[in-house]
Amino acid sequence: MIGSRVLAVLLVLAVAGCGSDLVSPLPVAAPGPSPSTVVTPGPAPSPSPSRPTPTRARPSPSARSACWGAIQHDLDLRTTELALVRSMCFAVGGILRVQGIGPGELTVEPERLVSSNYEAGVVDIRFVRPGTVTVTIPQQGRLYPITVVVR
Repeated sequence: MIGSRVLAVLLVLAVAGCGSDLVSPLPVAAPGPSPSTVVTPGPAPSPSPSRPTPTRARPSPSARSACWGAIQHDLDLRTTELALVRSMCFAVGGILRVQGIGPGELTVEPERLVSSNYEAGVVDIRFVRPGTVTVTIPQQGRLYPITVVVR
């Protein structure tokens, strides 16, 4: 912490000695309560319409495995082009959350591999057993099947 203050002062002095028209010094933040509680924030994630923002950690599939883990993946029907979503892969325990749908509109086959719940325009589909599940979502008079592999 002290080293960063010294560096900031030296930077200000060096810039001031070279003339004021070159660059402005960077602002120095006031010291925090203690070095152990100082947190350096990273860049804020930006939501993308093509990839819904999850409510839990969403690791991307690795090159070795094309499956997500037991995570929750949000599929917002107001911002997702369903024709582009053909398949997914989850570990057992993963959840597909479909947002913006009415009660009884979504179908899941076979039902024995999932546990689903509907509330306020959101269907949570928890994958409870390994296998292949077809989630069919109606939108604008068309049916969009999504094949979900559960490992």
